[in-house]
Parts: sequence; C-alpha cells; structure tokens
Amino acid sequence: MSVLETIGQRIRDERLRLGLGLADFSEKAGVHKNSQSAYEAGRTSCNAVYLAILGDLGVDLSYVFTGKRSDGTLGFQEQSLLTMLNALSLREREAIYSAVSVLAGNVVDLGSYGHGKTARAPSKLNSEKIGFLPEPSDQ
Repeated sequence: MSVLETIGQRIRDERLRLGLGLADFSEKAGVHKNSQSAYEAGRTSCNAVYLAILGDLGVDLSYVFTGKRSDGTLGFQEQSLLTMLNALSLREREAIYSAVSVLAGNVVDLGSYGHGKTARAPSKLNSEKIGFLPEPSDQ
C-alpha cells in the first residue's frame, strides 16, 4: 500500500469514526465529493489547507499521518475486532489468540490457558496485509 493509500484510508477511518457519510464530510471539508473519494482512495494528494480544515472538524491528524491516535483510543477496525472477540466463548477466544499469534510470528504459550502446550510460528508466512473486515457502507 502506498503512502497516499495509507493516508487516504486513515482519513476514511476518521470520517467513519466521526459518523459522517462521504457527502456530509466532503461538504464540511470544503471539497467536492469526488475529490474526497479520491483522497480516501489514495488517488490524489491533499493540501495543507484541507488538512487544517480536517483538524478543525475533529479529525485526529496524528492518526492520519502516523497511524497512532493522539488520545490512545482504538480505530474502527480495532474496535470491531474487540467487539467480535468479546462475543466469543473463552475457548473460541483462545483459538483466535493462538491463530493470530502464529500469523504474527509470535510464540504462543498455551500453558497460561492450562493446556501445557507451546505453538511456534511457521518460519515463513505471507507478509501481504489483507483487509478482512467489512467496512460500513457510506450513508
């Protein structure tokens, strides 16, 4: 993913966090809906004036540029993952934890769950990032 695509995705994340559809957000930001869509898709770079307006709208510019939220809160995908994870049984959460740990290349000590087993990550994993969460539809 290019830098423009990454920044565009984060602008989209912020728009969704603020609960705004594409048309409402673009109007408040002072740009045409097609321009907003191009920014979010990473097809077009935005300027400093646009970014200053986003800051005034409540967009977390630290998150847009670095991927780290200024207040330490979680983004849309992280919140969605936690919501789904919390809906699972303990056994299902353990399975998900183990699978994600292996995919991330970490050693998983299942002994803390009382199983007395250790799982090791495979030596080579596909490093391509895959977006697997459905995004909410624009309003």
